[in-house]
Amino acid sequence: MNLIYKYMQFVKEYEYFDKFLLKASRYSEFNDPFDLVQGDYAASLPKKERKEFYEAMEHLNDPLYHLENYLDIEAGARASIGVMCFTESYKNLLMWAHYANNHTGVCVGYDYDCNFFHNKYSSNYYDNVGEIRKVTYTKKRPKYADPYHLVNETCEWFKKSKEWKYEEEHRILLPIDDASYRDGWENNVSPIFLFGIEPEYIKKVILGCRMADENKKYIYEKLSSYDIQIIEAKPHPAHYKLTFSEYSLNNSSNSNVVYNLGMDIK
Repeated sequence: MNLIYKYMQFVKEYEYFDKFLLKASRYSEFNDPFDLVQGDYAASLPKKERKEFYEAMEHLNDPLYHLENYLDIEAGARASIGVMCFTESYKNLLMWAHYANNHTGVCVGYDYDCNFFHNKYSSNYYDNVGEIRKVTYTKKRPKYADPYHLVNETCEWFKKSKEWKYEEEHRILLPIDDASYRDGWENNVSPIFLFGIEPEYIKKVILGCRMADENKKYIYEKLSSYDIQIIEAKPHPAHYKLTFSEYSLNNSSNSNVVYNLGMDIK
């Protein structure tokens, strides 16, 4: 069985292990300022060619044209489509640090072949929606020639700088109108869009090596009625890597203290 993974912070109030809701992000929420933002084709041209390009595309010299397209873009795919990101591995130290709150969170493994990732959600207006795709890492930014093309453009949303290659990312685009749950509208803050995934599609939950024992126990008890493998991560005593073993309620110990002197053990 192929699995795809998602690193997450552990926030008890979020109640992920009650409702199994996954958050979809929109373009302004990404930590990479280049994500979902294409480069300007004209800006990449030598000065002479750039001048000729603008002469041939006279409408691009009109500020009003850019303003109108800006408004259309903000109301188009960027406003209507959410992005959910996953990875191929649960062993990446950087991913644990960046996305699982310094190893205090979890990494959840899902069945890659389940219908959630393959056309359970789709869109009549935008391409590439509802089907998980692997991210391509490249040195050159994708570029647009005319801002009008960005209104409904989504195919370049699966490209990132090679700097991010370590993430081994797969992502799926989802129509936010189909979200199972929304929050934030009434408080005048950025809304949150959550999509439900059936718990039978969850195959593994890996507990971070710095997760408090009480939180490990909480998750274990929440998932006890499901056929989900619960694994505990621990720092390797000699190498820069993690070890993984089956979590047992009666066998989870603070043995990490033996080779993690100086780390606060909870």
